[in-house]
Amino acid sequence: MAKGDDWIGQGANLLLFGPPEVGKSHLVCAIGNGLIDRGYRVCFTRTSDLVQRLQVARREMRLAAEIARLDRFDLLILDDLSYVRRDQAETSVLFELIAERYERKSLALTANQPFSGWAGQDN
Repeated sequence: MAKGDDWIGQGANLLLFGPPEVGKSHLVCAIGNGLIDRGYRVCFTRTSDLVQRLQVARREMRLAAEIARLDRFDLLILDDLSYVRRDQAETSVLFELIAERYERKSLALTANQPFSGWAGQDN
């Protein structure tokens, strides 16, 4: 994937689902490093850390600026998406980020279970 970089130029996304400790984060980091070697800008962050940062930005009325700052990255890697609490405030800022990047800039997401497994689960 790192050598075939057409997907980055098209704003395509990468979703990695699987049980803990199977190497999702390791794999997505390797892809990110390969893209960096090819001149792309890549940011890796734990999803929970990013959501907290976006929530602070919203409270301080600078959410749009924070999302714009993240837009400079060709690939934004959000690790451990399933550990976000999924309350309305958290999902709202995460949705705004995803909506802003949709079909323009790429996201790579890792999670321990697919979205279909989130129904009825509390963290």
